Amino acid sequence: MKKLLLSLGGCLAIATASFSQTILFQDDFESGSSQWTLNTGSGANNWVVNNVYPGFAGLIPDTPNQPGSFTNSPQSTYMHITNTTVCGGLSVCNANYDTGSASNQNSEVATSIDASSYTNITVSFWYLCQGSTGVAFGNLEYSLDDGSTWVGTGTEYSGVSSWTQETVSMAAWDNAAAFKIRFKWQNGGAGLDPALSIDELTIVGTGGGGGSNAITTGNSIQPTSWCEGSIITLQVDFTSTGTFTGGNIYTAELSDGAGSFAAPLGIGTLASTANSGMITAMVPGSVAAGTGYRIRVVSDSPVTVGADNGSDFTINPLPTVTLAAFADVCDIDPFFTLTGGFPAGGTYTGLGITGGVFDPAAAGPGTHTITYSFVDGNGCVGQANGSIFVDVCGSIGENGLLNLVLYPNPASESFKLISDYDIESVQIFDMSGRTVKSFGEAQLSYDISSAPSGVYMVTVHTADHIAQLRIVVD
Repeated sequence: MKKLLLSLGGCLAIATASFSQTILFQDDFESGSSQWTLNTGSGANNWVVNNVYPGFAGLIPDTPNQPGSFTNSPQSTYMHITNTTVCGGLSVCNANYDTGSASNQNSEVATSIDASSYTNITVSFWYLCQGSTGVAFGNLEYSLDDGSTWVGTGTEYSGVSSWTQETVSMAAWDNAAAFKIRFKWQNGGAGLDPALSIDELTIVGTGGGGGSNAITTGNSIQPTSWCEGSIITLQVDFTSTGTFTGGNIYTAELSDGAGSFAAPLGIGTLASTANSGMITAMVPGSVAAGTGYRIRVVSDSPVTVGADNGSDFTINPLPTVTLAAFADVCDIDPFFTLTGGFPAGGTYTGLGITGGVFDPAAAGPGTHTITYSFVDGNGCVGQANGSIFVDVCGSIGENGLLNLVLYPNPASESFKLISDYDIESVQIFDMSGRTVKSFGEAQLSYDISSAPSGVYMVTVHTADHIAQLRIVVD
């Protein structure tokens, strides 16, 4: 049998009176492990669901047969611990374990049980567990918050070699809106088979004595996508039903990138007992990229786990950006266009950079950081940094060309140069480093009438020296 409806109108209610007991959950494991999440712990002694009972002569005893009251007894399908090494190597997959492999494994109900309108919650099951007291044994644990935190019921299951029924009831379970149980197996280096085995499990509750609480998380939260590394503020709206007591805190929780709330991240809270509200939530920049994030609202008084918002949020990864190394340049070298950033189409920033063009003279001597930024189709920015070294190779002050004068500046048709040295050649470069004009010898004036308006670099060569000056062409 499988999970049943949590209402008095559901099937398999034991009685019809308003305070009757109702089966909230039931599993005889004949349909496998679909209602359970197996092996959320560690170790090679793992939970399985099968109907294997034979052991291995002289090494592993057979698992004891079941009472006649069990469905499909005496060897029905059951949930139990098995040694995965023996199971895989010898195909002996009954209730046995390896004392040489310390294990701490859990098997928990996959979906929480809404017992918000039930009291006298009782968990009943049949079990086997020889093990060893304090060394190899089982426990029953419960959670009231959909598996975020777990509490033991205080009973160790060991020393039992024939099928035995156990019944547990705790006041803490009354009216729990997100109730879960799990069986924990742990073993050290001693003990006997059979390992912990579970079958014929039923959870019942008395209806009519509690309230019914539920939370609905808004489905129009914006934005629905953003870039990794961004700190995002969201307004999470919700409505709820039922009565919430004084001191209640509503919390907005973020799932992982696959939509799982196994380890939710709290992103905002609201102290309120009202049946609606708005939580200002903040998603930190440390949350990894993913395409399946969800948000839900939960409460703590009483503990109530709301449904998620119903649609996915996407955190887009930043683009991967690279920047090739730059060669050293001289402080008197002409402007040049920066290249080497990938993907193409990004922008370069840094000292001495204008419009993607680097001016060594403007940057000055030393090592300078150049940042290449690229924006992808999602609007996410990736960056890569490089460095360029500007060396002192020669200048007016150090190497001569004293009293070099360029006039007029700005100029429109031509300019003149005056120097104490004989000028041998002159080149004019635009901001991209392209040669606009070149003069092989000194001129009375230098024609620039064909140059478009803009800023240019004039490089002047003498027999022993070189210098650069800027000119504005208007």
